[in-house]
Amino acid sequence: SFNYAPNGKYISYMEKDDDGKRHVYVKEIATGKITRAIEEKDELIRGYGWVNNNRLVYLMDQGGDENYHLYAADLDGANQKDLTPFDGVKANFLELLKEDKDHIIISLNKNNPQIFDPYKVNIVTGALEQLYTNEDVANPIMGYNFDKDGNLKAFTKLRDGVEQDLYYANAAGKFEIINSLNWKDAFSILSFNYASENADDAYVVSNLNSDKSEIILYDFKAVYDPVFESVEIELELMTDADREGVFLQRSINGIDFVDVEFIPSGYNQAEGEALHYYAISDRQYPYVQTLYYRLKEQTFDDQIEYSNIRAVQLPSSSIRTSVLQDVHPNPAEDQLFIPFYIHSETEVISADIYDIQGRLVMQLVQNQQFSVGKQRLEIEVGNLPRGVYTLRFTAEDAVSIRKFVLH
Repeated sequence: SFNYAPNGKYISYMEKDDDGKRHVYVKEIATGKITRAIEEKDELIRGYGWVNNNRLVYLMDQGGDENYHLYAADLDGANQKDLTPFDGVKANFLELLKEDKDHIIISLNKNNPQIFDPYKVNIVTGALEQLYTNEDVANPIMGYNFDKDGNLKAFTKLRDGVEQDLYYANAAGKFEIINSLNWKDAFSILSFNYASENADDAYVVSNLNSDKSEIILYDFKAVYDPVFESVEIELELMTDADREGVFLQRSINGIDFVDVEFIPSGYNQAEGEALHYYAISDRQYPYVQTLYYRLKEQTFDDQIEYSNIRAVQLPSSSIRTSVLQDVHPNPAEDQLFIPFYIHSETEVISADIYDIQGRLVMQLVQNQQFSVGKQRLEIEVGNLPRGVYTLRFTAEDAVSIRKFVLH
């Protein structure tokens, strides 16, 4: 395969010689000049890549022991350097840094052969800086998440060999658990949103609100205030248009949004610019684990614009009653999934399906108790006639209704 330098002026590739060795070559696109930048000798090159416009890094083991060392070289092959010159230590590449082209993030089992710690390494001098210590051998850290400057923002730690906890750095820099996942759950950070001025904006892969994994824009800065029982979130508008105001919109599935509050247009007299950032408190939120927010902008010329969607994870302590989530698939054919969250084992749950004329057609559960946490009913509905149906879900005195279609 071919790889371009960040500035697009050079292209690199691997090619075998007559002895079967695979060397790395760099071609200057403007002149066509080709230079062997990395030479494969007795040890195999296990992988390589560009870090900046002048420097490449590559992995190579020692005597076939798979304890890979990380090396760096200039694009003309000069200034070769072993960045991890430690016997019996394996290096793994973790992350490039968007704003720092002289460093990369790697992991090393330098302190303990069983677990890997993250380091920032200078690709010119080889200077190492340990970023965190992974001390728990029984429950090791499985993955790290860094921002564009190389600051550790989050990590995922194994628990009891099967489950995982996601830790995130709070405003004071202390890592706290923000999500506990079982083997069925997915919630992981893909990357941080560098287009936003909010350093805690991140793209996340999650299946917590769906039977499928989805990519959502998640605001780790948004918090649940236990004192005022409110969701505190900042939202940003991307346009400079004159506006009458904005509507705060909320969703429990990231698709279907409802208006929560109208916020009249404000004006920043000191800056002389239309306000782009809104700090909002939502105290009337539904009690679900994940909420989605956005702003709907109403301009004076009746144009509608939307902000990015932000997801907020609520702690279990904020959920005061069992909650029915959206049924899926909808429309359905043979099978219907009914996800819900149980707040207390003492709560009694009932669920029934009615046809469009209000007749009871299926009793699903009656006065049944479930374990606290996420639950799901899987219902065979293929024997029902096609049409529109209503699911009635009762948790103690609270009743939730969901409509679905069979086709």
